[in-house]
Amino acid sequence: MQQLQAEIGLLRDSVLAKEEELANVKGRCAQFEQLSKDIQFSMDRELSAKSAEIERLVSSAAEAESLAAAKEATLSEEISALKRSVKAIQSELDEQVRISTESAKAAEELTTANMDLTKKVASWEEEKNALIERCLNTESDLDFERDRALENKRRFDEALSAMHELGRANQSLQMDISKHTSRTWLDDSAAVNCTSCGKVFSLTVRKHHCRVCGLIFCAPCSSKTAQIASHKNPVRVCDSCHTEVQNR
Repeated sequence: MQQLQAEIGLLRDSVLAKEEELANVKGRCAQFEQLSKDIQFSMDRELSAKSAEIERLVSSAAEAESLAAAKEATLSEEISALKRSVKAIQSELDEQVRISTESAKAAEELTTANMDLTKKVASWEEEKNALIERCLNTESDLDFERDRALENKRRFDEALSAMHELGRANQSLQMDISKHTSRTWLDDSAAVNCTSCGKVFSLTVRKHHCRVCGLIFCAPCSSKTAQIASHKNPVRVCDSCHTEVQNR
């Protein structure tokens, strides 16, 4: 009996321990349930935040995709423009190469022309020196010819003076001959006008004696000549005397 009571006591202790353990388990379950609720609430709140974040990210992704598409289109246009620019630059580069080639060719031609010009300049320099020498010689010859011309002028002046003297002597001789004829040799100072046309004598209208009648006429009225007995060669006569001599 005591043993049974002891076993009952043990069982009662065991039941109490189990009840206490059950209470602990229930408490822990309640804690777990509260923790689960807290976790669920936290997870719901975090899920809501994540959903909002996902929506924001999706919206951002859509915007980014739209921007990427626009950027891609812009980049495509820029690439096309760059290709055109590269093509234009290539064309310009080809043109520059062509111009450079032509410039090099022109420079070579200019160098050749410069060499030819240098040779011509040297030749011209030699010709110039030769011309200078010829000019110096010519200047010496000109000095000689100038001296000769001055001498000839002096001789011509002397001959002209002698001719004037002969003219005056001839006029004096004509006057002497006229004195021996019935005609009178009119003195220069006595004539103011032409005996024929009446033109007034001046520096430009010169006086001329008719070798037949001895009167004084202008050049047009005494432009004819006639052969008379007192002279070996034909002499100046007035128009009237010329007609008279011709009718003899």
